[in-house]
Amino acid sequence: MVLVHSNDLIGKEINGRYVVEGFVGSGGSSVVVAARDMKKDRSVAVKLLHPQLLYEAGFMRRFLLESRAMSSLNHPNIMPVYDWGTFESKPFLVTELLMGGTVKEIIDSKKELSHSQVLFVAIQAARGLQHAHEKNFIHRDIKPANILFDTKCGVVIADFGLARALAQAGWTEPVGSILGTAKYASPEQAKGIDLDGKSDVYSLGLVVFEMATGYIPFQGDSPLTTLTNRLDTTLPDDEKLGPLKELVFGSTDPNRENRLTAKQLARGLEKLAKSLDPPQFLPLVGTKVLSGESASARLALNEITSNHDVTAVKVPEVEDSLKQDITVIKVPIDDRLSPSETDDIKAAEELSEGPDWKDNEPPALRVAKKHRKWPLVLLALIIVALIGTIAYVTNNYVIASQSVPSLYNQSVSAAAVELKNEKLVGKVSKVVYSNKVKAGYIISQYPLPQSREKPNQTVSYVVSKGPFPVALPTGMVGNAVTVVQSELIKLKFIYKITQEYSETVPAATVIAASPSVGSFQPGSVVNLTVSNGPAPRTIPNLNNMPIAQAEATLKNLVLNYKLNQTYSTSVAAGLVISSAPVSGQQVPRGSTVVLTESLGPQYVKIPSVDGMTVAQAGNTLTNAGLTVSNTYGPVGSSAVAYTTNPPPGTSVVVGSSVTLYTR
Repeated sequence: MVLVHSNDLIGKEINGRYVVEGFVGSGGSSVVVAARDMKKDRSVAVKLLHPQLLYEAGFMRRFLLESRAMSSLNHPNIMPVYDWGTFESKPFLVTELLMGGTVKEIIDSKKELSHSQVLFVAIQAARGLQHAHEKNFIHRDIKPANILFDTKCGVVIADFGLARALAQAGWTEPVGSILGTAKYASPEQAKGIDLDGKSDVYSLGLVVFEMATGYIPFQGDSPLTTLTNRLDTTLPDDEKLGPLKELVFGSTDPNRENRLTAKQLARGLEKLAKSLDPPQFLPLVGTKVLSGESASARLALNEITSNHDVTAVKVPEVEDSLKQDITVIKVPIDDRLSPSETDDIKAAEELSEGPDWKDNEPPALRVAKKHRKWPLVLLALIIVALIGTIAYVTNNYVIASQSVPSLYNQSVSAAAVELKNEKLVGKVSKVVYSNKVKAGYIISQYPLPQSREKPNQTVSYVVSKGPFPVALPTGMVGNAVTVVQSELIKLKFIYKITQEYSETVPAATVIAASPSVGSFQPGSVVNLTVSNGPAPRTIPNLNNMPIAQAEATLKNLVLNYKLNQTYSTSVAAGLVISSAPVSGQQVPRGSTVVLTESLGPQYVKIPSVDGMTVAQAGNTLTNAGLTVSNTYGPVGSSAVAYTTNPPPGTSVVVGSSVTLYTR
């Protein structure tokens, strides 16, 4: 399927602003062209995505959101997004045009890189990832083809956010592209679990490994094989890694809990850089822009086209690069899309409008003209001084006779009394917040203290209404009450606690707060509802209940049980004889209740007593759990037992009565 014919675009204006000058290359989902930004008079790269993506569910909105997100990532080592929109049914992104090629092209050129050169590239990439991760962005597709160079060896990570937009649209890349991505995928990506920034770190670690050694370990003949071979396995120890070994292994640990973050990797690389020689040359593969006849070939979806030449460029010393401050420029972002707008048609319309950049430059600072005005200024000062002197003399010695008292930090009522004594009138002009003067007390006044006023003149004053409102701490609900108490005390709030049982909220945890949000004056009361944990359970009457029913009853109460069994002549087999604790007692949720289950009556066979003396026969029957109720026959010392009733061998309940026969 043909994405676009090159001759169709050369010389065209995209959205009336970008004049296409030539082709840079193409991939499975896009074509990249070089263009001239007529508004800014600069060269840019325009990535035109496949028009079929307009019909992929959710893509337009996702692309719009990701474009905005990418434009907020302003960092020297992240590809800047200048503009976006749609052109002839193709979504597009406008970015910086980088002419230094990619890491992939350096690797493909088989040029051997020194440890310093590899480290120089890795530091910049790690810094870019650190910035993105601190802004809660994950790349998801770090690979050599997405790490680009400018002509001065500056490293730039491209396609932030685009990988996620394409993935969520269900876009299928060509096989070669998928395999290329799988080569650098993290174990988390292989397992399909939630990703964090450490997934990008793993991929960057593999890129560094390949730059240093020239190969990717565990590479299979299919994406699945590649991912499976590397799953839960550490990378091989290759001597070519040299001093990079520890950081490569730290960034590619299959257990992400043990893996380095981007910040830790960047700091480790910076520390290592100080012990290595500065890199001398980096063999950049410069990007060629094809135009006219040389760009006449059609760029199809199953083709990957790029044209390059090899340039040796002097790399700045690593030490110098470490000293450079990173300046992050905030770019205005249009937030017109609300989370509720899920209709792709609306997203497409908004996307076609492009970003709402504010193009007005700030006005230049105005500089006052340097005219000599000293004579006029001096004359004005003399006049002001003269007027002030006349006014002072008039007010203090001719007209006024009342001295204005100081009212600062006095209550309104006390000030009214003092002013009355001075034959002056008080008036509240304003009530404002103050952190220094308590509510109802005076902050300032006019006329000022010690000035003189005519009798019955008004003195206006500003009264405090107490301290400025303070925002309540966030996250009170669900937090430990001791933590919330500490925060409220720190902010000088008063709290009141009400406790209640909760089956879901752990004990000593805040269930609710009133108020829970907003700003209030210190000293305001915050009512906290605190969990006492689960309510205690009252042991029900389980006696004579079938054991299965008793077990279910305890389970419903979230109580455990332990089962004992014993014989009983009063409780039928399978029923509960007793419980411990007994019914009516209260126990915490999860407590263990001991149930005693009846096995029913215990049976015993009547033993033979033939030939025994009367005493021996009685002991034998007693030891068997039986009772001799009557004896028929002689009982003297010469008497001998010969049988029983019931007869020997008969099964009877333990404790039964037996008649003994002697002769």
